[in-house]
Amino acid sequence: MKEKFTITVLTENHPGLLSRVANIFTRRKLNIESLTVTRSDYEGLHRFNIFLYTTEKLASDVVKQIEKQVEVVKAAVHKEDEILSQELALFKVPTNALMESNKIERLVRQHNARMLEMNVDYTYFEKFGNETEINSFMENLKEVCEVQLVRSGRVAISKSDYSVENYNKIPKMESYSDPE
Repeated sequence: MKEKFTITVLTENHPGLLSRVANIFTRRKLNIESLTVTRSDYEGLHRFNIFLYTTEKLASDVVKQIEKQVEVVKAAVHKEDEILSQELALFKVPTNALMESNKIERLVRQHNARMLEMNVDYTYFEKFGNETEINSFMENLKEVCEVQLVRSGRVAISKSDYSVENYNKIPKMESYSDPE
């Protein structure tokens, strides 16, 4: 049975690695629902958060294959109840819809969203939360006005000690240089 899984990967920052990791999913006909890549708290290393629906066996097989990549330091798979996760969504609504009624303002308060900017044409809001909370805010806004949405990928952290966050045998990388 398919379930939600988050795969976390701690890796060196090398060109082409993302393509190779994505190819592992493609060969297994797995769809990545969300992917975030960012610097980690370990100098010179980056972290991938990959969210997908699959079976536990396939998720474990993918992690084993990812760990075979030379630049990968550690990878782990987590079930939904083993992580804390959040997304960020930015919403764009016509300012005239906001000015004509207090419905949008009530929704913003009800969903703990925040106004970022307002101009004569559009007003922009942000909402942090899980997928359900963001979808609920979006659906409620769509009932009131035209809405545009862009959302981040899922960021997640493991609740357990067994994870890439606590992997303490990270190699020293003397040759790493930050591209900035």
